[in-house]
Amino acid sequence: MSLSSRTARSPMIRGLIYLIELSYNNLMKKQFIISDPHIMTGKPVIAGTRVPVARILFLLKEGYTLEAIHEEYPHVSLHKIKGAVDELIGLLDKSEYASKIL
Repeated sequence: MSLSSRTARSPMIRGLIYLIELSYNNLMKKQFIISDPHIMTGKPVIAGTRVPVARILFLLKEGYTLEAIHEEYPHVSLHKIKGAVDELIGLLDKSEYASKIL
């Protein structure tokens, strides 16, 4: 067993990783989208739920309205769905799409 395998199983290391991810989520001012290794194996989800953000994007691509998505997931408030979409837009707006070529 390698050192990395042993440390990966250590409860203390897992706890530290969890705290780092929580801190990252807080530093990034994420309110509606979180990523936690204990929820859906770390896939981004709407905070307080197990609804993957990728599923929301898929439904939007398929032509669903935000209200229709809320009907599919009534336990997720429309406010949270809108907030998650706004957070995604904010993340994309901060990304560089292309470099300027001169």
